[in-house]
Amino acid sequence: MQALRRRPHGAAGFSLIELLLVIVIIGILASIAIPLYVGSRSRAKNADVRTGARAIAIALYSYVLEAKDEGDGDPWPARCDQATLAAYLPASEWPRNPFRDGAPMEQVDEARLGDYGYVRETGGPEPRKYHVVAYLDGQEPFVVP
Repeated sequence: MQALRRRPHGAAGFSLIELLLVIVIIGILASIAIPLYVGSRSRAKNADVRTGARAIAIALYSYVLEAKDEGDGDPWPARCDQATLAAYLPASEWPRNPFRDGAPMEQVDEARLGDYGYVRETGGPEPRKYHVVAYLDGQEPFVVP
């Protein structure tokens, strides 16, 4: 019965209990770290969408200010898309949707993650202004101030 022989005193190696304890500790640390990592990625993508929506809103307001100077009545465009705002935000600088592998952000009528809506105010004097609203992951829609 050579296989059942005990190791001599002072021999190198870990016992089964020691190995199991290390595996349990690594599992506990992983169960803490993985959700934090996933959450930080989502927060970073949401921040990117907010930044993109702000850039689109700045281009929109530039468009509106120029349209007001021309005195064409309601200065707010019917659509707030890449074609409409090309003079103020070129295609090479158009914000990307981090939730769709970097595809350009699109104006949508219904909430779609990482894209934006173009919403008219319901109250106030005519012509009523519009807002750019970005749709985020796990948060309320972000209305660009």
